Amino acid sequence: MDQVLEERMKPTPPFYHTAVDLFGPFNIKDTVKRRTHGKVYGVIFNCLVTRAVYVDLAEGYSASDFMATYQRFISVRGAPRILYSDRGSQLIAAGKNIERIGKNEGVTWKYNRPSDAPWYNGASESLIKSVKRNLCIAIGDSVLTFGELQTALFNVASMMNERPIGVKPCFNLELGNYLCPNDLLLGRASVKCPQGIYESDGDHKRRLEFIQKIVESFWRKWQRDFFPTMVVRQKWHTNRRNVRVMMCV
Repeated sequence: MDQVLEERMKPTPPFYHTAVDLFGPFNIKDTVKRRTHGKVYGVIFNCLVTRAVYVDLAEGYSASDFMATYQRFISVRGAPRILYSDRGSQLIAAGKNIERIGKNEGVTWKYNRPSDAPWYNGASESLIKSVKRNLCIAIGDSVLTFGELQTALFNVASMMNERPIGVKPCFNLELGNYLCPNDLLLGRASVKCPQGIYESDGDHKRRLEFIQKIVESFWRKWQRDFFPTMVVRQKWHTNRRNVRVMMCV
């Protein structure tokens, strides 16, 4: 079991210490020329302190495509102090550009151990792994436009930021008795997640219904995958003597 990162224990604003990773690719179709297809990649930013997430799309796998997504991220959540990532080639190239551009904000890019060692920074990696796997399953072979897929990812991020990360000192049932990342980001919980099927008359609702079905599918799969990991494992919380040579275990 690796050491907990020191940055996770410091009281800092949301996304001050952030882990980032890419996943995909996903097939998309052009908004106008529906027969024209392309590939995009998901980008997930995970706050190491609040465990909040921000999920967006990159139009490609290059450093410049990632930089465009990063600019959207800092426009919404602000510039982080430290960014953590694996040693993917496009992330290394982007890291150099971000450190140069963000010198005035003091942005630093740190790389985890080799990209084949995902157990390092396990708290962040386990969350990212769960999101990537269940998103890919939920979307499957569906082909959306860039905007539709981005809408689905924003809905997914909102749901993830509603998951409990602690208990509130106030146990008023009307206010809720758990703390979630959105309480720290927004000062309140968001709308009901998942929102359910979009209800409206007319043909314009069909694509929104399709997006909501994808989000609902992700919620069911992620709920089964993630919430069991929140059960306390007693062996990590009980004082006992460390295992030594000649000890019967």
